[in-house]
Amino acid sequence: MGRDGGVEGSTFDTLETNLQVRNGLCDIKNMLVKKTVGEKTYQASARGIVPSRALEVDNPEELNDYEQIRLEISLDNADLSLLPALSKQVDWAMGPTQGNLLITGTAAHPHFDGNVLLTDGAVKLKALKLPLTKMSAKIVFNGNQMTVKDFFGTMGEGSYDGSGRLELDGLTPLHYAFDFRASGLEVQSSFFTGPLDGEIHLSEGKLFDREMPKLSGQLDLHDCTVSVPSIPDTEGELPDMILDLQLNVGKKVHFYSSYLYDMYLKGAVHFGGTTHHPKTSGQVEVARGGTVSYLKTPFKIRQGVAYFNQVGSFLPSIDFVADTTVGRTKIYLYLHGPLGAMETRLDSSSSLSQTEIMQVLTLGSDYAAGNSTLTAGDMLSLGLQMTVLSELENAVRKVMFLDYFSVHRGGPMSDFVSTSSESNGRDDEYSIEVGKYVTRKLMLKFSQSIGGKHKQRYGVEYNFDDRFSLVFEQEGSESIVGFTGRIQF
Repeated sequence: MGRDGGVEGSTFDTLETNLQVRNGLCDIKNMLVKKTVGEKTYQASARGIVPSRALEVDNPEELNDYEQIRLEISLDNADLSLLPALSKQVDWAMGPTQGNLLITGTAAHPHFDGNVLLTDGAVKLKALKLPLTKMSAKIVFNGNQMTVKDFFGTMGEGSYDGSGRLELDGLTPLHYAFDFRASGLEVQSSFFTGPLDGEIHLSEGKLFDREMPKLSGQLDLHDCTVSVPSIPDTEGELPDMILDLQLNVGKKVHFYSSYLYDMYLKGAVHFGGTTHHPKTSGQVEVARGGTVSYLKTPFKIRQGVAYFNQVGSFLPSIDFVADTTVGRTKIYLYLHGPLGAMETRLDSSSSLSQTEIMQVLTLGSDYAAGNSTLTAGDMLSLGLQMTVLSELENAVRKVMFLDYFSVHRGGPMSDFVSTSSESNGRDDEYSIEVGKYVTRKLMLKFSQSIGGKHKQRYGVEYNFDDRFSLVFEQEGSESIVGFTGRIQF
C-alpha cells in the first residue's frame, strides 16, 4: 500500500494493490485509489486478469476466453482530480464521476462495455483564466463503439453543449462524428477575451479519394478583444485534415496590442483546403479609425485591409495606409504584402529620406530645429516608451474601461492641427490621450499635454459609418470643426 503519491502534480492519498503474476498471467486481485477532497473520500478500483498472450496477439479470435484480457474498472465515487496526470494542459480538475467499465479482448483490439457519468465537474485549463464549470457528460461504451451524450457545461456567463460517436477498429478510429456548440462562452486568454459563439463539427471526409478527418463549422466574433498570439512551442505539425471553417468578424471586435496596434475590425474569412495546404478567402478591414504604432509614434489608419488570398498559408496579405503629424511634418506609413514578409515604407510631405523620417519620428521636432544627433538619452526615452509606457497604457485602459489610451511624445494627435499646435512643438513634450465610446458611434476624447505649451484639448467624434465622421475639438480659445472621409478608388 502506498500513501500520498502522485503523477505530474496530480496526487492521491492512498494506493492499495494486491496482484499475483504466475505462468504468464497477471491476476489483479484488487487495485484501489483513494483521494479525500474536503470531507468526502473518492475512490476508483480495478480487478481482473491480464494474460501475457493478450499482449502478444492482435486478434482476439485467435485466443481462448481465458487468454484474453478481462479487467473490471469501477469509477463509482471517483473524482476528476487525477485528470492533470493525463494532460499537461490541465491546471486542476474536480468533480465526482460514476460508472463501470469492462475491458476484454487484446491490447491491440480491446473491447469496452459500460458507461461513465460525470455530474457537476470543473476543469481549469492552463491556457484559460476561467474554468469550465457545471460540467456533465455521459459516455456509453458498447464493444468497439463509444457514444457521448448529455455533454454540456458553462464558462463564465456562457455555455457549451455537444454530442458524438466513435467506432474503433482495434485502436484506430473507423467512423466518428462529434459536434460542439458554444453560446456566449466567456473566453479569457492571452490573445482573446470576450464571448464566443459558433459550432464546430469533426467528422469523416473525403478529398481526392482520400479519407481524412474533416473540421467544419463557423465562429462568430463580437464584443471581444483580440491580439496576435505568439507562436507556440509545439512538436511536429498540425494533423492533416480537411477544413471548411467560416470566421465572421462582427461588431465591436477590438484588435489591440499595447505595442503595435489599436483598431476595430469587421469582415469574414473562410478557411478551406486542408491544414497542410489551406485555401483561404475573404477579407477583414478596419471598421473605423484606428492606430498603428511605429517607433512608439501612433499613426492614424486611413485604409486598412487584410486579404486572405495567399496560396498554402493561413496568413493574410496586408494593405495599410496611415499618417501622423510631427511638428509641421506630415509622415505617411505604408504597410503592404504578405504578413511575415511585409514591406514597410515611410513618406513625408517634406520629401525627406527614409533615414530622415526615422530621425523625425525618434527625435521629434528637435530634428526640424537642426539637432539631428541621436543621443543616449533619446535611445533611453524611446526604449522606455516602447516597454514601460506600453504596459502602462494597457493596464490603464483595462482598469478604466477606456476604448483608447495613449502616452506619446509630441502634441495631441488630431486630423486637424490648430495654429498653436503648429508653432509650439517641443521635443520634451508628451501627451496623454483618452477616448471612450458612449454610444456605438459617438466617442468622447480628451488630451493633456505635459512639458509643452499645449494645455488641454477635448472633443467629440461622431462616426456616421466606417468611412465618414464629424469631429469637434476645443483647445484653449480655438475651436475646430472638421469632417473626415475615406474613399477608395
